[in-house]
Amino acid sequence: MAFAPPHLALIGAYAAAGAFGAVLPDIDSRRSWVGRKVRIMSDVIEHVAGHRRLFHSLAGMAGLVALVYILLRIYHPAYLILLVPFLVGYLSHLVLDTVAGGVPWLYPLVKKRVGLTLKTDGAIERWLLRPILVVVMLFTAYHALAPIVGHTISTLFS
Repeated sequence: MAFAPPHLALIGAYAAAGAFGAVLPDIDSRRSWVGRKVRIMSDVIEHVAGHRRLFHSLAGMAGLVALVYILLRIYHPAYLILLVPFLVGYLSHLVLDTVAGGVPWLYPLVKKRVGLTLKTDGAIERWLLRPILVVVMLFTAYHALAPIVGHTISTLFS
């Protein structure tokens, strides 16, 4: 939403593209939300590539971004602007997984995972990270929607 032009329809499209990018790396796990939606594909990917390997690396991200680019270019060229929020969502997933156990950023060249071992759903996440993320999301939503809401209110009184 932070990158969206001040138009309500585009903000929704940016949010959807970012959300899609944020869940897509977990297609390599049949237990994930996206993995359960495309179970057969997820089973094959998990069996061949493993969880938190290819799709949790810069190479995997580049490959999926290239695939999305090609599909958008063929079917909906006007939506190519959605690559930025898709990429931001994907990258945010990798960053958060880096904090919660690590990811192999340079896989397949370097298979070692880099990251912290922050316990998910632990006290630090609940009492520090979640409140910070809520404030960041509210701040982003306010600044993304303020030009639209301000314009709408000003047109009502003109």
